[in-house]
Amino acid sequence: MSELDARGSAEAVYGTDDDAATLRSRLQDGHVPVTVYGLDRTAIPLAATAAATAGTVVAADTDPTLVDAVDAGEFPYADSPALEALLADTTAADQLRVTSSLREAADDARVHVVSASTPITDGADLEPLRDHLSAVADGLSAGDTVVVESTLPVGTCRDELEPHLVAASDLDRSEFGFGFAPERPPASGLSGLEEDHTRLVAGRDADSERVVAAVFESLTGADTTRVSDLATAELAGQVTAAYRTVTTALTNEFARHAADLDVDATEVVAAASERADCQLPPPNLGAATCHPPGSLTLLRDELESDTRLLDAARVSNGLMPTYATIAVLDAFRGIDLDPADARVLVVGLDRQSGFDDERGTPAPAIGRSLAEDGVTVDVTGRFTRAADVDERDGVSVVTVETAVDQEYDGIAFASPSIEPPAGDTLGALATDEHPLVVLDGHQLLPELRNDDGVIYRGIGINA
Repeated sequence: MSELDARGSAEAVYGTDDDAATLRSRLQDGHVPVTVYGLDRTAIPLAATAAATAGTVVAADTDPTLVDAVDAGEFPYADSPALEALLADTTAADQLRVTSSLREAADDARVHVVSASTPITDGADLEPLRDHLSAVADGLSAGDTVVVESTLPVGTCRDELEPHLVAASDLDRSEFGFGFAPERPPASGLSGLEEDHTRLVAGRDADSERVVAAVFESLTGADTTRVSDLATAELAGQVTAAYRTVTTALTNEFARHAADLDVDATEVVAAASERADCQLPPPNLGAATCHPPGSLTLLRDELESDTRLLDAARVSNGLMPTYATIAVLDAFRGIDLDPADARVLVVGLDRQSGFDDERGTPAPAIGRSLAEDGVTVDVTGRFTRAADVDERDGVSVVTVETAVDQEYDGIAFASPSIEPPAGDTLGALATDEHPLVVLDGHQLLPELRNDDGVIYRGIGINA
């Protein structure tokens, strides 16, 4: 009896005679076990959406903190009531099961979606991804399909990842499907559900492509765009990130000149974006929340030639923490408050990157810049825990619980990953001596623009 027969040919997805409609139906009916590996900010929405459809999804990660959070219905990266409600419903109904054992998760799966991080400094660190794929290989059977989502250098799937699976599983490459679907967070931020955006998909061969497309179309409701090969999909994922970075740099350049031109840059960008061929993000502090951190660095390194446009975009976005600092200090001067007498709360530490890694959020850079001008600075994030409390470069890392018991002269919202508090909560944080200075780094609080109870400073808004 072949391994395919032993595992049950009814569950196999690769190398079958199923037409597209039959395969989608089998996936939607829960006849094909699916495991999502790596609980990052894009994998969790995928797992939850797929579980709500098929009810046979396992989510696996070696980080017990992430496992516990997702199992409790919590999205550990941003405020997302819709996603957290979906997580709560699917875990309670046992449609989504969460585990820290990658090996056990691989044993029962026929579709393996791998979204392990690939930290990018001097090139991509593939070790976390290889570790995940080794666990997948231990449970890989003929008829399975493996889909990788991680940000990758061009050629990695073909030259490294598929050969690694073949060697570690003792299967021939013709016995299982292999594909790539680059992570594509929605442009609106971190918390969009999976069906909110189109997925790029590619396969090692036509049958792999067929299976990968069916997985996303049937389990998430997402549209798919099929590309000709794995390397094309790898580069397309990086180009998507580069486009977001370059267009953000363009709108931020407008934002920095808004006061000189006596215009509201957010209105300018919104009006320009009415054209289908001119889609621009709103001015913002440049947090790497809408594309994988480091992907621009990866693309620049791969091109190995003149990349002056990408370099200029990186420099332009890198100016935004200074822009934010100047906006806060100017507001203080307007009320005759010496920066040395001021206390500011910077909100937006990213749980995944933390204080030492600014790829995920500009909060640390803004905090340090304010501290250099004499301001007393606390910095926090939704998932800052007691164990994270520290003091670095004149900036105190505090929990949200500690912050809400303090009084501040200003609050800077540096990341869209936390829901701003209601106006009465903001008022409770203010001193009695003057209105609270509010820096809105991502257009989260437009209702405060004309509020006499605060001094509002937006990005690109002529306040």
